[in-house]
Amino acid sequence: QIIELAISLLCFEKDTCKIVGIVDSYCGLREPTIPIPAEASRINGIYMHDVKGKDLDYEQVNYLFNKADFFISHNADFDRSFVRVLFPSVDSKKWLCSVNGINWYGKGSYSKGLQNLLSLHSIRPRSAHRASGDVESTIKLLACTAENGESYFSELIKGQAKFQKPSMTSNLGYYYGKHYTEYKEIVKTLRRKEKEDLKYLK
Repeated sequence: QIIELAISLLCFEKDTCKIVGIVDSYCGLREPTIPIPAEASRINGIYMHDVKGKDLDYEQVNYLFNKADFFISHNADFDRSFVRVLFPSVDSKKWLCSVNGINWYGKGSYSKGLQNLLSLHSIRPRSAHRASGDVESTIKLLACTAENGESYFSELIKGQAKFQKPSMTSNLGYYYGKHYTEYKEIVKTLRRKEKEDLKYLK
């Protein structure tokens, strides 16, 4: 069951697929109907006393979901299977998977796991294995550029990934991409109305 849900609504330029900013965001805790497994708590640091009596802001979540043109998640099938239980409407929109929709192996990564990819790109998550930290870190990762100058976000949106098997000779920690240095200046909270040339997503 969902015990924490985080969403960031992004806007990007349709022509260049360049991330412009974060329009809105939400993160909330939810008390499950069954105990949180001890193993899960050891990983994410969330215990039953943390979620006691708490629930999601369903109105706000639905608002953000309705604004989105599509969703991006690192392991989309897994996340969607949980989200759809509480929010069936998410099945009406396309889900893009940043695990399988980007050619990570071709970029020198030996794993498609989020924490590994963040480490390879020198991205330090604010809080690993927590919803808000993972969303924030995934945005930073997608804003990075590959050797050809194209951002991972653009590759995912355009569906250009050419899958390769991981190279057994690749050195751990090596990757071909470079950082999207404009990220910190560009990706910031924007509280403004929609503009005609911008598209929105989770």
